[in-house]
Amino acid sequence: MKLTTAAILSLAAVPAAAEVFFKEQFDDSWSDRWTVSSDWKSKSEMGEWKHTAGEWYGDESDKGIQTSEDAKFYGISAPLTKPFKSSDGKELVIQLTVKHEQKIDCG
Repeated sequence: MKLTTAAILSLAAVPAAAEVFFKEQFDDSWSDRWTVSSDWKSKSEMGEWKHTAGEWYGDESDKGIQTSEDAKFYGISAPLTKPFKSSDGKELVIQLTVKHEQKIDCG
């Protein structure tokens, strides 16, 4: 029994290896890597992205992008840093964080 427990614990201690296809830290050059979508709505309907740490933060230099206008449309995209082929039998996992800073009464 002790051997089985030790084997299970050793497997749990092995770190997972993942290939990273895209990572964004939103530094000061973030807008060079991202393309704002503009073809699907008129310019007057599109809002502007703002580079900010937001109202609440632990580190003022840890910034992201934020929608800056109410009742506007937003679209943005960035390419992967290397191609992802689904035919390789691997899964693509996309993770992001959203911080809501205003009281939203409709959506």
